[in-house]
Amino acid sequence: MIIFSFEPIASRNKKQSGFSILELMIVVAIAGILAAVAVPEMRNFLLTQQVRTAASDAHLSLILARSEAIKRNASVVITPLSGSDWKSGWRVDAPGPTLIRQQDALSTAVTVTCAAACPTTLTYLRSGRINSTTAPELRFYINGNTKVKMRCLGLSLSGKPLIEVDSDTNSANGCG
Repeated sequence: MIIFSFEPIASRNKKQSGFSILELMIVVAIAGILAAVAVPEMRNFLLTQQVRTAASDAHLSLILARSEAIKRNASVVITPLSGSDWKSGWRVDAPGPTLIRQQDALSTAVTVTCAAACPTTLTYLRSGRINSTTAPELRFYINGNTKVKMRCLGLSLSGKPLIEVDSDTNSANGCG
């Protein structure tokens, strides 16, 4: 028995490939919606990383200065590169003066303030303690952005630096 087909041979062998315009438009619309949601959060993520990096760099410099003061049995001084503006960068110097470390200016988005007046120098004595009667606190944050948590770098009178993260997103009261 022979079966006859009424379809032309050309249409039987033809396969469809690619996407239709409707499928492509749906994919582009979904990608646009995802991008619109992700971009603001990505910006906050990058700003958070800038604040973390700034606080960590200062923390590292304080740990290094304390260690060098004990190791060299001499005072080590940390000074901002511009007056009392810690945002402009700082340097760690041993007697001589010998440059131990210099930090470049921080990101322009990061704001640095202090709990009280910002110190023009921080001096670690050869015992590893700071030469001060009050423990300074540097605050790193993004001005006007409450989604990025402030980082506070405090010093105990014994000289140990400690980073705290703000819990209430109020830059006026520090990280307490």
